[in-house]
Amino acid sequence: MNYIIQSPNSEVSLKKEELIQNKFKRFEKLLPGIMRCNIVLRKEKNDEQNSYIVEAKLQIPGNDLFAKEQAVSYEVAAENVCIDLENQIRKQKEKKNQRSIKPMDQLVNDEELE
Repeated sequence: MNYIIQSPNSEVSLKKEELIQNKFKRFEKLLPGIMRCNIVLRKEKNDEQNSYIVEAKLQIPGNDLFAKEQAVSYEVAAENVCIDLENQIRKQKEKKNQRSIKPMDQLVNDEELE
């Protein structure tokens, strides 16, 4: 899987980029068909405090998955994005499995007809 990490208008250390990339490596095990992972890191200054935004887009065959989170640090925002993307991957897998499996009621009715 290719990782593209961008941080417009702010500098992010290589250490933080590697840390964030390692968080996203867990998706290779969950869904081996991921082609690319685009990650955008942004820092916004609010009146009260700095807020860090992480956006991630996983490009997979058929659909693209997207998540965006805002937190007090890049690490926290990245972890929340990963959790959100994991949930999206699980939902997609469940839908795929439901389409391929017949409901038990249908199987029982088919056997009774024979």
